[in-house]
Amino acid sequence: MTMNEADWDARYTNTDRVWSNNPNHALEGELTNLTPGTALDVGCGEGADARWLADRGWKVTAVDISSAALARAKELNDHPSISWTHADPVQNPPEPSTFDLVSMHYFPLVRTPGDVAARAFVGAVAPGGTLFVVSHDMTEDHIRKHAQSHSGDPDFNPLDYYTSHEFAAFLDHNWKILVDRTQPRRIDPSSGGAAHINDTVLRAVRIA
Repeated sequence: MTMNEADWDARYTNTDRVWSNNPNHALEGELTNLTPGTALDVGCGEGADARWLADRGWKVTAVDISSAALARAKELNDHPSISWTHADPVQNPPEPSTFDLVSMHYFPLVRTPGDVAARAFVGAVAPGGTLFVVSHDMTEDHIRKHAQSHSGDPDFNPLDYYTSHEFAAFLDHNWKILVDRTQPRRIDPSSGGAAHINDTVLRAVRIA
């Protein structure tokens, strides 16, 4: 599914819960000991990751294109350290050098000429801050077949979307890559996306 507000609103309003309400396992595994500061949660959905960060002292800007998702997030727990922000983060990119953490989990970012949107998310990390990107492992053939059969769009191709590994190409000498790997995904049966079994994970620190 691409960045279409009406489609995402329908997805959230047609069911009581889209996701498990648990934070993503990669987030817990990689960022538990990170010193809190300001964080951008891109495509926050029902807010589980944003709440996990806020509970650990982060001041979180949680952005989603779906007003229905944000309403659900507030109903579940309107944490005082979270700013729920209704916006298309691709069309309204963050300001440069703004956040101590930019976190993106399974965000459907379509490839664009010049990689403008992807570079904007990288550029939003402040010096000393962390870029954390998790995506589906699109080398899994059954994921491509599953996505194509359920998309309703014969032209849909999941390989049109960036993976976390590809963000490494946008990092220059001012960055240090700490993690860039494919790893098994801990599947929560109550959450979406259970068709894939591996994640790609990128964690990098901007050193200047």
